[in-house]
This record gives sequence, C-alpha cells and structure tokens, in this order.
Amino acid sequence: MSKSIRRGSSCSRRPGPSGPRTPAGKRRSAQNASKHKIFAGRILPDETKLAAKLFVQFQEDLQPQSSLELEFIGEIVQNRLQARRIDKYFVHEVAKAQVPFLLEDLERFDARYRSELIRPATPMTAPGDGARGRMHPAHCLGFLHALKAMVEKYGARPDSDLVVLDRIYGSELTATATAIVQSYKMLRIAQAEGESTERTNQCAALQASILEELDGEIESQRDRLAYEDERAKFEIGTDRATFLDESILSRIDRYRAANLRQFMLDLGAIKRIRDLREPPVDDPSD
Repeated sequence: MSKSIRRGSSCSRRPGPSGPRTPAGKRRSAQNASKHKIFAGRILPDETKLAAKLFVQFQEDLQPQSSLELEFIGEIVQNRLQARRIDKYFVHEVAKAQVPFLLEDLERFDARYRSELIRPATPMTAPGDGARGRMHPAHCLGFLHALKAMVEKYGARPDSDLVVLDRIYGSELTATATAIVQSYKMLRIAQAEGESTERTNQCAALQASILEELDGEIESQRDRLAYEDERAKFEIGTDRATFLDESILSRIDRYRAANLRQFMLDLGAIKRIRDLREPPVDDPSD
C-alpha cells in the first residue's frame, strides 16, 4: 500500500475533536467524572479532618490484622465520605427546589411594602380614607427620622407635618404617634391665638414635647422592625412543602444503593481475608 493510501486511510479513521487542548480545559475535563464531587476518588480538602477521624474509629472497630485489611479500611473511609456527599447533595437539591417559592414570597412582601410606601399623601381629614393602614416599620423609621430633622431645622409646622404623619400611619396610629398628633393639634391652636410671651413659651414647650415623642416613637418602630423581620423570616418558605423532581429522587436512590452495596462488599472482603488466614478445622469424623 502506498504512503498516500495509508495516509488517506488513517485520516478517514481519525475522530473529531477529542477533548480540550488548553491546560485550563484539561483541568475542567478531569472533573467530569466527579459530578457534585460525589464520586471523586480522593479525599477532598474539606474532608481531611473527618477522614482522619473515621480512619481511627474504623481501626478501633475492625482491628485490622494485616496491611491488606488496613487498605480496605481506607476504602471504607472513602465510602463513608461518599455517603455524606450524597446527603449533602440531597440537602442541596431540596434547597434549590425551594428557590422559586422563596422568590415568590419575596415578591409578595415587596409588593406589599411597595404599595404601603407609594400612596397619596392625603390629609388626615380626607373622607373615605379611614381604612388605610400604617407603613412597614422600615418605612416608618425613614419618614420619622426625616420629620424629626425638619422639626429641628425649621420648627414644628402642624399643617405639613400632620400630612406626613398621615402618610406614615393612615388610620393605624400607635399610642406614641397619637400623642404626637395631639401635640401638633395643640400647637396649631396655640399658633392661631396670636403672638404673646405666654403663647411663645407654650409653642416652644409643645415643640420640645413633639421632639421627645418622636424619639420615643423612633425607638418603638425599631423594636417593631425587629419583630417584623423575625415574622418575615418565619413566613418566607415555611408555609409550603417542597417536592423534589422524580428524576432527582431516583438518582439519589441509585447513589445511595450503590454506596451501600460497595460498603457491604468492602466489609465482606475483610471477612474473606480473615477466613483465608484462619487454619482449616479438622473434621472429627476422620
């Protein structure tokens, strides 16, 4: 056969791309057989301490009597590490299955808080607006801090400040917020009665009272925010069951069955080694 024919024959049998050619690609390809690291044929860096602990424990339990038995104890350690990897994979899949539900819950919370924040700032006396509730504590805190800063800088202004309080609380005034509203109404009356030394002192006292009450309400809303965060953590993802896809459950069952089968084979190998080492028992009938 000529060289050209031999060369053409070899080219026709040559397969397509046989794999990655760069060092980085080869390193990634080397991990293909260890999906989820379950079947990694080595002790992973985060398993070193556990592997050493298991090795000591199995030595105490099985009392190896030869280097061959000791080698199988190493295989059993690797098997038990693999069992733990399967458990971690199961937990990972359950957590992943919860993600759509968690995102849906977060969207629900976001929509609720957004609707509380973006609403018209109607006066407290507006007809038909009595059913509107107060904002989320996080929003309350932001508005209260801004209101306090405005009072400190420009003084208390009942007409505009009461609109802000209505925007925050709607028809659900807290006890301290009710006291703040009453102080503002008294300040409005005092300001309307004209200027005098007595009225000026009364307005100053009412403004100081409003600032003190705002500080108390800010502390109260901080506590409410902490409780609201705890409630949100409890509500998100806890009111629905998580079901894994049947293919994932079947895969995990196969992994566990194969792992248990290998575990029993390793224990059986140690037993056979010991049986071979035992001297034959004489038959008393001979």
